[in-house]
Amino acid sequence: MSDSNTSPFARLRIIYLFLVLGSIASCAVLYFLRQMPAESNSSMPLLIAGATICFPALFLLFVWSKRKAASDAALMTNHLIAYSTAEGAALANMMAYYIGGDTIHVVFAGLMVGAMIIRYPKPTASDGVDLRSGGSFKSGQE
Repeated sequence: MSDSNTSPFARLRIIYLFLVLGSIASCAVLYFLRQMPAESNSSMPLLIAGATICFPALFLLFVWSKRKAASDAALMTNHLIAYSTAEGAALANMMAYYIGGDTIHVVFAGLMVGAMIIRYPKPTASDGVDLRSGGSFKSGQE
């Protein structure tokens, strides 16, 4: 059922949708499975690991996925690497929350899921102008 006329962004958006929804569902399940004890078992190594995982994932989401690619396959690969890393960081932080109970990990996971939602895959114009920028639209002919 592969259609060669399908835009790479149409295929990428389907994968993106399942990555984001899977992350949200997994985070919600781990959040509700964790029974909050009277006191938190906060652990500094878990906190350091959770924060350290987020920084490369944010770099990949906001820098790596914006790189110019020579082909559609390279473009999809750049985006998928960034989204998968962000999903992994969100799930790792939710597992740290599940193990340790420190709510800062929920914040880190929310940051990663929010960053994934912000970086919705959008194509750029053929002349290299990013369609998300305000200056890319010209009004009328002069």
